[in-house]
Amino acid sequence: MRTVRFAVLVAAPTAPLAVRAVRLAVFSPIPPAPTGIADYTAEVLALLAPDHEIHVFHAQGAVD
Repeated sequence: MRTVRFAVLVAAPTAPLAVRAVRLAVFSPIPPAPTGIADYTAEVLALLAPDHEIHVFHAQGAVD
């Protein structure tokens, strides 16, 4: 039987990286467009909106 030796390297704890707000441009259908992509985009935008500046571009007459 062969013995395998290994070392575990652990980095010293560091402060969390600061999250810098990012400007995002999104080209996508959004609700009320009857597509799964529109629904998914709305969910993603809701998660990103608190920390980022978002500009949404769409080709719809009205949005929710």
